[in-house]
Amino acid sequence: MKEREEESKRQKQQKLSEEAEAKRLAAESAKREEARIRKEIEEKELEEARMLLAEAERKKGKKGKKTAVDSVRYSEAAKPSCSFLMNTPNWTGIFKFSFRM
Repeated sequence: MKEREEESKRQKQQKLSEEAEAKRLAAESAKREEARIRKEIEEKELEEARMLLAEAERKKGKKGKKTAVDSVRYSEAAKPSCSFLMNTPNWTGIFKFSFRM
């Protein structure tokens, strides 16, 4: 009888240990899953922030809205052959233009 009681007590203790281990593993798994999800969210937010910064830098470099042709300047090689333009002191100023929207 005493041996049966000890065996029963040992089995109960083992069952309690197994249940506690199962709970611990479930909690650990849930914790890892939460950490994984949090990390994914942080990485996504970081990537979005990088994209916004890149967009801001790109816009900053443009210094305002520009269309396909913002300004055109001709070099000396592209100097016009028309005599009235060649005698103009600032002939390149004639060809400067810009489109803004």
